[in-house]
Amino acid sequence: MAALFQAIDIATGYLLRRGCSPTEANALVGRHVPRLFEQGEHRPLMVANRALAQIERELRERPRDTIDR
Repeated sequence: MAALFQAIDIATGYLLRRGCSPTEANALVGRHVPRLFEQGEHRPLMVANRALAQIERELRERPRDTIDR
């Protein structure tokens, strides 16, 4: 369970430094990180990196005015 929280902390910290609001960062990480754990990946840094890659892709595909900053 500690690995899950480490991955969440890594990914959330990155998004906050990137400029996302805490609400948006938590929502994005909450959608992606648990799913990766359920798929069997339990290394925190790998989970965070994969989740962030998916999140970055999602943010790039969104219209600019819908990003909460």
